[in-house]
Amino acid sequence: ELQPPAPTEEEKVDCNYVGEWITGISDLDWLNFLAILLKYAMSYSHAYLLFENLTNLYEQSKQYDRVALCYRNMGEILTERGRVEKAIDSHMHAMDYWAKKSTDAHNMAREYVLLGDNYCSGKSLEKGVQHYGEALSLYRSLNLGRGIAEVPSKLAIMCDEDGDYELAKRYYVETVQSV
Repeated sequence: ELQPPAPTEEEKVDCNYVGEWITGISDLDWLNFLAILLKYAMSYSHAYLLFENLTNLYEQSKQYDRVALCYRNMGEILTERGRVEKAIDSHMHAMDYWAKKSTDAHNMAREYVLLGDNYCSGKSLEKGVQHYGEALSLYRSLNLGRGIAEVPSKLAIMCDEDGDYELAKRYYVETVQSV
């Protein structure tokens, strides 16, 4: 089970009002907007709790694409807080919803990229590259140029940092050609 990130000293405030928002506001879109605002305001603990509650509410209303987006946001918060393993778990939950309930290939590809990013930052390069490959395959099947360019550019940077300049060059060329 995913746990909310521990609050920083600045965030150690009474979080009871998050529960009040959930019970006091019936418009899920408004609550989602509020959670996103909290995330971008870097009030991660509060945003995480709100997204966590929204996953249950969206699940009850069978809005599975929204459940997946909540898990994605929770994963991004966990990544931002340096909790890569938990972030991977959250993105895997999102993948389950994209694959089984929503079948939104564009968002599945985006989730693969986020998983690749987390695995690579967690020093599991092989798994990261595997997820990047899945993303690239989906982006190509959808003919989405931006996504097609994003993945080889990430791989090029990895190769460049690793000192494999020849392979990096090939990925950079592939990136430019896909735009």
